[in-house]
Amino acid sequence: ISDRDWSSYVCSSDLLAISCFLFSKISSVAFLFLSIFLMRLSVQGLMSHTATTTISRFFEKTRGRALSTTWLGLSLAEFILPLLVIFLLTFIDWRYIWIAISLLVIIVLPIVTFTLVKNIKLDSRETSTVTEIKTKDIKQWTRAEVLKDYRFYIICLSILAISWI
Repeated sequence: ISDRDWSSYVCSSDLLAISCFLFSKISSVAFLFLSIFLMRLSVQGLMSHTATTTISRFFEKTRGRALSTTWLGLSLAEFILPLLVIFLLTFIDWRYIWIAISLLVIIVLPIVTFTLVKNIKLDSRETSTVTEIKTKDIKQWTRAEVLKDYRFYIICLSILAISWI
């Protein structure tokens, strides 16, 4: 998949459409695992990573604001789309909903992606109006200094606790 053009976006949307269609045709546990694997690979892995990478490459000065807006949109979609599916389940069979989602992905997503990304070159950057950028000297810690600092162990315990909860 090339980073120079929009074909990577279309490939990930094709993979999403295939996984949505496979969800509508589930007949065995193996088919279910394949569908879940493709869905996790295309939506939760590839598409969010591609969007984050594209935003991070293009924006320099306002990268944090752009990434925040992107992830706010993703969180909003994670809130609205399940509600929409629950509403549709009241009068449409779940298999037809998955087929409709796959058709929407095939038709709408490549068109929207192409119109949003057609003028962006990934080797270009956001134009900066500031001519002199102030850099702050950050202390580079050695491994021994990190291991001697008590804050490392507090952070380590809080991060490791997440996997046990």
